[in-house]
Amino acid sequence: MFIAPILSGAGMRIKVLEAAACGIPLLHSPLANLGVNFDEKEASICHNAKEFINAIEAKIGKTENELMTETKQARLRIEHNFSNVSFLENAGALLTSL
Repeated sequence: MFIAPILSGAGMRIKVLEAAACGIPLLHSPLANLGVNFDEKEASICHNAKEFINAIEAKIGKTENELMTETKQARLRIEHNFSNVSFLENAGALLTSL
């Protein structure tokens, strides 16, 4: 389980991307979700300590299959938006538009 209760700072949270790419269940604050934009099917987005506690308990109560489905969705988002292939496609589109 990857827990990122980030409350301040700027920029994309590379550790969140790395955890998702490794298939680790995610629990993080809205700030940690900026730039990645996971939805509730992919990660638990917690706004306060009570929500983090509830999310941890919920993850503990899930079956391995349920966790695998959730982490797979997060990993697919990472692959789709942040892979080398995605980068090259976006860079190519940007250069073509210039």
